[in-house]
Amino acid sequence: MTKVLSFLAWQLSGAIARAGFVLTDLGESDGGVNDRMQQLEYRAELPERRFVLLDICELTTPRMITATLWSPDDLVQARAESSVDAVAIHRRSWKYDSSTDPTVLASKITSELDGWLASRDRPSIH
Repeated sequence: MTKVLSFLAWQLSGAIARAGFVLTDLGESDGGVNDRMQQLEYRAELPERRFVLLDICELTTPRMITATLWSPDDLVQARAESSVDAVAIHRRSWKYDSSTDPTVLASKITSELDGWLASRDRPSIH
């Protein structure tokens, strides 16, 4: 896992737990074709048995991290040509370069995601 994702996972751990999310995927690089992308995926179950996912993906080329909060149920109910981006509850990307301090970037991202998760407290989106 990259330094940014490691710091991010650590900094988000309290907010993730308070919002009822659990880590479901730690998509680490296998050194092959997927070496350019790593991800963290968290999942929460809503009271009505609906799931919400928080996907955090890091592309190393270009250097960018994207976070998306979404529900697969919303995608299923959307038009056939819809994408996760079209049904995202929240989505944001951060670009960085080789001089970026990973702890500072992780803090900026954590600040944004804390807001997303705090507005939910316990799973109750939509």
